[in-house]
Amino acid sequence: YNDCGKLFCIKTNAVVSKKYDVRFNVNKGDTDVSSKVYVRVVDSSDKDVNSNKLVTGSYTYYVEWADQGIVGKSGEFTVGNSDMVVDITIDDNDCTSPSWNDWLKIDNNGSITEYSGPGGTLTIPDDVQATSISYGVFSNNLKIISVSIPNSIKSLQSSNTTGAFFGCSNLSSISASGVTEMGTGTFKDCSRLKEISLNQSMTMIPKYAFENCCSLETMTLSSLNTVGEGAFKDCSNLKRLNISSNGLRSIGNFAFENCYLLSEIKLSKESWSNGTFNYDGLSLGSSAFENCRSLTSLDIKIAQS
Repeated sequence: YNDCGKLFCIKTNAVVSKKYDVRFNVNKGDTDVSSKVYVRVVDSSDKDVNSNKLVTGSYTYYVEWADQGIVGKSGEFTVGNSDMVVDITIDDNDCTSPSWNDWLKIDNNGSITEYSGPGGTLTIPDDVQATSISYGVFSNNLKIISVSIPNSIKSLQSSNTTGAFFGCSNLSSISASGVTEMGTGTFKDCSRLKEISLNQSMTMIPKYAFENCCSLETMTLSSLNTVGEGAFKDCSNLKRLNISSNGLRSIGNFAFENCYLLSEIKLSKESWSNGTFNYDGLSLGSSAFENCRSLTSLDIKIAQS
């Protein structure tokens, strides 16, 4: 109704349902549960819903916490015509530790294709029979806080629009020292991602891999030859970049656009010709460093002849 300056009345036959706030009081009792507890609520169609915006009806809650995949109890409750508090008490019988194959699905090609775990701190075990994580497996999962990926997993795949961890906006750290290959937009919109470790033999950061990872502050990779289009676009807290590679060939369009705090870039290349530094045909894309307002230092290490 933008600019409808004379509109003063709207009639509709729609029924607007009042929504109520449901809070959960979880008593851990004498159990060994020390990590943060999550309460997930689903409606009668098994769809996740927001517990502070519930209409009258019946719901199911699931108490979950994340240490090594531990999951808790479940129960049912009914919302009447008022806000309410649901008291939940956990005992040792409610604590179970499923094996990884209870919450990961792996296809015949050795790719993880589905995750159904509780989130929080996720450690994929070393004995998992997989070499890759398929696109979209964790995308838009708001429960995951940190992920540790075993060295056996080498690839994080993506489709044209969805990366393996796309939109995990509460994800703060990733340990993936075995990963040597990523797809487009793998960590795009992981806005709280601050710590990440990747295999130093990785040669390419693909398009939009870290776009809008606005909590990421530093990145060090020693074997890069390609930084893809928009790879670090809108990483507004990225301060330092260390690409100690001898083979960097391409920095794509908009690669570091809007990295407002980027103040230091270290490049390494053993090349010296006629007293002039020569980067052997480095391709620098359009607007690669646009709006890098804090960039004051470019450290190029060369071998003196």
